[in-house]
Amino acid sequence: MSRSIGEKGARDPAQQGRRARKKEEVRQRIANEAKRLFLERGFAATTIEDIAAAADISQRSFFDYFPAKEDVVLAWHEEFQSAFIANLLKRPMSEAPIVAAREALVEAVGKYGLEDVRNHAILYKERAIKARDHLKYAMLESALADALSQRSNRKADELRIRLVAMVVVGALRVTSEVDIAREEIRKPASRVRRITRLLRSEINKLGEDD
Repeated sequence: MSRSIGEKGARDPAQQGRRARKKEEVRQRIANEAKRLFLERGFAATTIEDIAAAADISQRSFFDYFPAKEDVVLAWHEEFQSAFIANLLKRPMSEAPIVAAREALVEAVGKYGLEDVRNHAILYKERAIKARDHLKYAMLESALADALSQRSNRKADELRIRLVAMVVVGALRVTSEVDIAREEIRKPASRVRRITRLLRSEINKLGEDD
């Protein structure tokens, strides 16, 4: 029995790939427009109707991509997380987990500048966005631990790997929060180098206390 055109189209990998790319493009457009509006008007003053209109979609279509307005925040960080993890998986297997994570992080933040930091500081003041920011770091820590596990063939490394992920992401989060509280604007690459110096210093001090 021959397949219908609908069945063939539904199973065509090329067509599925185009649909996935188009869907991702729309999702990114929604996220970008939401960010622009949040910066211009504030989070509370921006409605889903505003975002949908700016992204040239219907309000109903908005919910096909995001359950709520707050969830748009997480989409801003997906590109960074994907780049960070991809960079990590390319690092030499001979590198220690914390070294590989550090170098991958330096490479990932290289594309971001002071304007990105200023915008993040503005958005971070919004309570709803700040709450999602904490979730972002939790997701990043989990993704980092998973990626580090892929680089290791020894099950005994699980504790070490999870600790490395916790320390690296925790240091990134705390440094960002302190800089925002002090209203200090640093390039992301400078922030990562500062984190590296602080971690090395504190670990050495812990060793001295043993």
